[in-house]
Amino acid sequence: MMVGISALQELGSETVAQLAVVGGAFSFALAGVFGRRFQRMGLNPIMTATGQLTASTVLFVPITFLFGGPWVIAEPTLGSMASLVGLALLSTAIAYIVYFRLLASAGAVNMLLVTLLLPATAILLGVTFLDEMLTPRHIGGMGLIALGLAAMDGRPVRYCRAVLATRTR
Repeated sequence: MMVGISALQELGSETVAQLAVVGGAFSFALAGVFGRRFQRMGLNPIMTATGQLTASTVLFVPITFLFGGPWVIAEPTLGSMASLVGLALLSTAIAYIVYFRLLASAGAVNMLLVTLLLPATAILLGVTFLDEMLTPRHIGGMGLIALGLAAMDGRPVRYCRAVLATRTR
C-alpha cells in the first residue's frame, strides 16, 4: 500500500529500488532465522557477528574487483578512510553485536517486529528531512502496520473481549 500499485505496472529505476528494499527486509528475516539457529548452538553473539561480517567480506571482495578495483578509483583521502572506518565499526560491527545480543535476550520474533516499523520510519524521516510528501496511501500503510502490530500483540483483542464480557453481564 505504501509503495502503490503504480510501482507494479512498469519496471523502472524506482521499482528496482523498491524491490531492493523488499530484498533487504527478506534478508533481515533470514538473519533472524539464522541468528536463532546460532543461538541454539550456544555461539557467543560476538563470534556470530564476526563470522557473518568475515563471510560477507570474503564474498564481496571479488565482486568489488569485478566492478572496479583499486586501479580505477582515486587514491583515498584521510576523510574518506575515516568515514569508511566509522561505517565499518559503528554502523556495521557494533550494530551486529547489538543485534545478536538482543536476539539472544529478546528472541527472534520480537527482533523481527522491528522490520514492521522500518517503512513508517523511512517515510517519516523522508517527510521531515527531505521535504517528501506524506500521502494518504502512506498514512493508510502505516495504519495497516499499526493494525498488524496490534493484532500480533493481542492486547487490544483481549481488551475488547473484556469490555464485551462486562457489558453482557
